[in-house]
Amino acid sequence: MRVWNDTKTGARITYPCPPSWRSQFKLWEIKFPGIQRIEETNNNKLGEKISQEFLELKLPHTPKDLRHAYCIRTALRGVPDSIAAKWAGHSLAVHSKTYHQAISEVQHQQVFERMKQAEDKKD
Repeated sequence: MRVWNDTKTGARITYPCPPSWRSQFKLWEIKFPGIQRIEETNNNKLGEKISQEFLELKLPHTPKDLRHAYCIRTALRGVPDSIAAKWAGHSLAVHSKTYHQAISEVQHQQVFERMKQAEDKKD
């Protein structure tokens, strides 16, 4: 999926995580909220406008919640950090600092269990 330059995080290519969500949510039919990005608008104000749109639509999550969940899923599914950061539209430093600390103990344990299962299959 191509993200255009007039977004908060700029132009880039990104992919759904998990991949099945592309067809499940028909991402090719996505409609963006009616928010005009004005060059003078800083990212915080733009984020506030998007959050307000989510509230008005009565969506159960904030945009930041969805972004955090996406970035954590990419980490847990083994997407290299440099790729995941590009997909999300931020630097590797921001990606690592912001999202890796949000990975829960349960999620760490799940990754470890998958590693053990993979090792057992080799034996």
